[in-house]
Amino acid sequence: IIYTLALTGMRIGELINLTWNDYINGYFIVRDSKTDRVRQIPISTFLKQIVDQLPHYPHNYIFGSHKGKCTQDLVNKAIQARCKEVGLKKNCPITAHLFRHSFITQCIKQGESISKIAQIVGHNDIQSTNEYTHLVIDDLFEVVENHPLALQKYSFDKVYNLLEGVKDK
Repeated sequence: IIYTLALTGMRIGELINLTWNDYINGYFIVRDSKTDRVRQIPISTFLKQIVDQLPHYPHNYIFGSHKGKCTQDLVNKAIQARCKEVGLKKNCPITAHLFRHSFITQCIKQGESISKIAQIVGHNDIQSTNEYTHLVIDDLFEVVENHPLALQKYSFDKVYNLLEGVKDK
């Protein structure tokens, strides 16, 4: 479940409603839980290998157990348990929805097209996709490191002379 959330940007409601009929070689067919649209979500070879190994229960849900389909609450409790196992704070605010934000942020950081990402995650407006991105301090370091002075494209003397020329005008 965690890999699927992290590698597809799906909403938790979309994920828990997936059945084996919604899994076609290489993508999921998602009945969008928010907009009632149907869309295709491509999956990586890595994720496909994981999904292909999941058990098939009679109820036909991909992410379920012999008792039936998972619930949002059950998934979020499992994520909280994993957080505790790896030493994160007992009541850390990590839920299934955080993986959606992370998916979008990482895709944008890798230079992927926002319009393609929006299509995958089911946003009609790419501005909605932009609102999911999160800058981290490492992103901000990239900005200051790419400044012309930091790249040593200009010396302080050259900058001073350029500024003096502006001041004289």
